[in-house]
Amino acid sequence: MPERLLDARYRLAGRIGSGGMGEVWRAYDEHLHRDVAVKLLTGVGAGQDHSLAARFVREARAAARLSSPYIVTVHELGMAQAVGDAEVPYLVMELLNGRSLDRVIREDGPPVLAHTARWAEQLCRALGTAHAADVVHRDMKPANVLVTGGERDAPDNSDDRAVKVLDFGIARILDGAASSATLTATGSIVGTPAYMSPEQARGDGPVDLRTDLYSLGCILYELTTGRPPFEAPAWHVLLLKHMNEPPLPPSRLRPGLPRAWDELILALLSKEPDDRPASALEVRGLLAALDAPAPPTPRPGGPAAEAATRTTPPPPRSTPVRPPTQLDAGGGALQRSEPTAPPLAAKADGFQKPARTRANAPQPAVRSPGMAEPLSAAAVVLVITGLLLPWWAAIALTAATGTGVHLRNRRRSRRYLGRHL
Repeated sequence: MPERLLDARYRLAGRIGSGGMGEVWRAYDEHLHRDVAVKLLTGVGAGQDHSLAARFVREARAAARLSSPYIVTVHELGMAQAVGDAEVPYLVMELLNGRSLDRVIREDGPPVLAHTARWAEQLCRALGTAHAADVVHRDMKPANVLVTGGERDAPDNSDDRAVKVLDFGIARILDGAASSATLTATGSIVGTPAYMSPEQARGDGPVDLRTDLYSLGCILYELTTGRPPFEAPAWHVLLLKHMNEPPLPPSRLRPGLPRAWDELILALLSKEPDDRPASALEVRGLLAALDAPAPPTPRPGGPAAEAATRTTPPPPRSTPVRPPTQLDAGGGALQRSEPTAPPLAAKADGFQKPARTRANAPQPAVRSPGMAEPLSAAAVVLVITGLLLPWWAAIALTAATGTGVHLRNRRRSRRYLGRHL
């Protein structure tokens, strides 16, 4: 192109990438003085395939109908003169900094589940916006998902990144006016084999929004395991696997993956469209359930742990002791009365007190089995005497000995005095 100036307005600065639909260039808008991304349809200028030009125009119109923070914004669609007289369709979009999702997986490996859940929720929002406008993407894959942010964001900054869906180039407008003039004829296959739904792989009928949900399941499978659900050296073998072979549960490739992730991804990868979630909104609800807090774990030794680990039943409650059956004067047994509320006797001042009846009469104390009899006073005296007997005997013996010594000395003194006087 002369001076690499497109349509006398967009100055092409460098090629960002290329794909099946064409090339993407970094450009500068000379009129609005801003950086943009320009997508060119490769090969149309030489007149090789005019149907690609029509599909390219449809991409712009389909994307222009969609307004979502998770879908790339389309600014303009135009036709530019290339070398010679051929026209090249181009699409002007917002310029996004970041890496495609397949590049993120290839360079960094599978992300943590929190990032996977957040990106999947944003993809569901993008698909929900498209499906509400009767637009089916039909080529959802990691290469068509851009993770915005720096070229190599630090892992701790990845929470700030969002994803945007690119390339609605093969989207099929499902409204009545466009369905009769669809550019994808029955029997042809359009899409990427590694992420293609079984009904899309067969190519024998129309597809609906559930084909995008199948492709979303393929993306989630690769986000959690690092590889697509099916791999094969030939594209036709890959399509046969999508149609006939059940996928391996992701937890087999990523040990420790929660079972709920297996159930969600395998539901999206169901062979029959009716067995998949009905909408992107339903998938968002399932993703939200994955982030729900788990019930608290009982603390060791706490009440919940005791209830969970107790193996023996609690001891039976003790029953009140009933008073013994009393006999009447004739020797017959009186009927034992059950404990009931005592009747009330009225008084003149209005105060009532329980009337004294046989049922509430004082009953003798009942000792439990094994209780010792109380000690009587004599027994107490006997015990004390037994304890003090040695002391009493010692005192009596000392007194008797002293008395005997005194009497003997007295007699001796009298005899002495009788001799010398």
